[in-house]
Amino acid sequence: MFRTGIRKILIALHGLFQGFVGLWWSLVGIVFITHPDSSPETKDWEEDEMFIPFGYVMILIYLIILAVSFFGFKKEKSDIIIFIISLAVGIAGFFGFAFIARAL
Repeated sequence: MFRTGIRKILIALHGLFQGFVGLWWSLVGIVFITHPDSSPETKDWEEDEMFIPFGYVMILIYLIILAVSFFGFKKEKSDIIIFIISLAVGIAGFFGFAFIARAL
């Protein structure tokens, strides 16, 4: 009973972390892909172009961790429900934090 409770708390913390930090990580990866600091005609393009693959790797890492989490928690229905709810709360917290930070 005690061990199951700790497992549920850790799953919820993992979902919150995955929702908040994982979403930030993947958005930074998207920024690396879509918004290099210079345009293709400029002299710095070769240097900025080397960061584009890092964006793909960052998104791939996020998706792999998310898929492994779903696969690992699918044994028990309550685990996956806790993970999905805490993931949604983490994503909502990320957007709430971004909205507050932008308002300041």
